[in-house]
Amino acid sequence: MLLVQQNEAESLLAGGSQCPTAATMSWLKGYIAQPNRDVGRPGTVCPFVPKAMRLDCLWFAQVPFADLVRELEQLRERFFLLEPTDVERKIGKTVLLIVEDMPVEFLLDGEWLTWLAYYLEVGLKITAFHPKNPQRGMHNPAFLTHVSPYPLLAVRHLHVRDSAFVAQLTGTKEGELLAAGYTRLFKT
Repeated sequence: MLLVQQNEAESLLAGGSQCPTAATMSWLKGYIAQPNRDVGRPGTVCPFVPKAMRLDCLWFAQVPFADLVRELEQLRERFFLLEPTDVERKIGKTVLLIVEDMPVEFLLDGEWLTWLAYYLEVGLKITAFHPKNPQRGMHNPAFLTHVSPYPLLAVRHLHVRDSAFVAQLTGTKEGELLAAGYTRLFKT
């Protein structure tokens, strides 16, 4: 898998590229890292992204759906070797796997949850995004929080502030997996 660092993605965007990596960078900068009153709380759409961007901690890769299993198996170990590895910045490290041909059924049927469980074993979280993802917001159920211009999986360290997602997803398979991973990592 060819990984592109944040500064390369920003250069693609600045150069006018319309490739999926540039489009995803544009979406992050212009939407996810911006305040939006429809979220139903103060702050940006995702509170983790602005800090990750400031720390230059984002990585991007375009992956065909046919190769996703192999790439996810390899990324779980490779993630810890990617920069940054210093204690102060590594918590913001995020890899965005852009999977243009990922069917929405991969999300809706719960197949991706197998990967969430696999990654949680080592303290990592996967979040699934898709142009047709129906997941609702925590603070405003009318707000679709996981809609993106391209199907993608975001991989990052599980954070102590993820307890809000654990609470929001109580009673779902995703919530059960997150709760178990959160409890294992943070001993709560």
